[in-house]
Amino acid sequence: MRLPGYDGRQPVRVVLDSRQRLSPQSRLVRSAHEVPTWIVTLDGPNPALVALGVRVITVATGAQGRPDLKAVVARLAEENLTRLFVEGGGQVAASFLEADLVDQMEWFRAPLILGASGRPAIGGLSRDGLAQFPRLTRMEVAAVGDDLWERYQRL
Repeated sequence: MRLPGYDGRQPVRVVLDSRQRLSPQSRLVRSAHEVPTWIVTLDGPNPALVALGVRVITVATGAQGRPDLKAVVARLAEENLTRLFVEGGGQVAASFLEADLVDQMEWFRAPLILGASGRPAIGGLSRDGLAQFPRLTRMEVAAVGDDLWERYQRL
């Protein structure tokens, strides 16, 4: 059980892994029998991952040889997964924003200035003008220790 004491619907871990490079020895894979773990890929299922309890879902190829995110979301909806918590790097965040698949965003900020040596929280978005960028409205803000947590809703 992923959330101890919770009797409702449990989350499913969904990993975007276009080439199934996830190691069968990883903790994520080794715990797939206890916590539902799915891999979204472009290729047929890796038997080693399937044997360890990972469910492999194949989708169409999108930009740059990666899974087409709209196809991913549609396929997950077919499996009754209609709410996603997307966690990843700046490019993953930008890809979901580019595909217009973000309804809400949770943002954590630390009191730390990294400058140009830091990694971007959101990768590049291609737009012709400011009016075309995704618009959000802040719904909530709270201190979490020294950090600041903000929740935004897509307009």
